[in-house]
Amino acid sequence: MSGFIVKLVFIVCIARFKSSVSQAFLIVLDYKTISASVISIVFLPGLIRLDYCNVLYYGLPNYNLRKIQNVFNRAARLIKGLSPRERITPTLIELHWLPIKARIIFKICVLTYQALKFEKPSYMRNMLKSFRPDTVVSLRHSDDPYRLEELRSRTNVGTRAFERSAPRIFNKLPLEVKQSLNCDVFKRKLKTHIFVDCYQSGEMDPFYKV
Repeated sequence: MSGFIVKLVFIVCIARFKSSVSQAFLIVLDYKTISASVISIVFLPGLIRLDYCNVLYYGLPNYNLRKIQNVFNRAARLIKGLSPRERITPTLIELHWLPIKARIIFKICVLTYQALKFEKPSYMRNMLKSFRPDTVVSLRHSDDPYRLEELRSRTNVGTRAFERSAPRIFNKLPLEVKQSLNCDVFKRKLKTHIFVDCYQSGEMDPFYKV
C-alpha cells in the first residue's frame, strides 16, 4: 500500500508540474509524451488494483460505486490537466476508459467466458448451465448455442450472486462476441461492444451512470 501512496504523490507532483510550466516548454516537452509516460508508469498499476475482485461490486447501490468512479475521474483529470468543473465524459471517451459499472460487467463476462471455454475454475463452471428448452417449438434464441440458463431469485441480494448475474449478462452479448476463438479476441470484441453501448452520441448511457 505504501508503494501505491508514493505513486499518488507522484501523480499530484506531475499535475502541479504540468499546470505551472510555460506553454512554450510544453510544446518542446511534448504533452502527449508526458501523458503517455504518466499512464504507463503511475496510473495503470493503481487503476488495475481498483478492478481487483470488482465482480463483488455488482448490484451495489450507486452511492457506493460513485466513490470508485471518482477515483477514475480524478485520474483522468490529472492526465489531461482538467479542472473539476469540466465535463469528464469526453475525456473518458478519449482515454477509452469504461466507467465502473461497465468494468464490472466486463469482468463478469470474461470470467464466464473462461469458465465455459476452459472449464476453469471448476466451481465457477459448475454454476453455469447451458439452456435447454423444454419444448420442441423453435424459440427466438434457439440458434444461440452459448445461451445459459437464467436462474431466478426473489431477493436483491440473490440477484447479485455470480450463478444468477453471469448468465443474465452473458446472454445479452452478441453471438459474434460469445463465439470468439480465444480469450484475447473475446476481450477485444467485448470491450468494443460495451464501449459503444456505454457511450452513445458522446454521452454516457444512463444505465452506467452512478
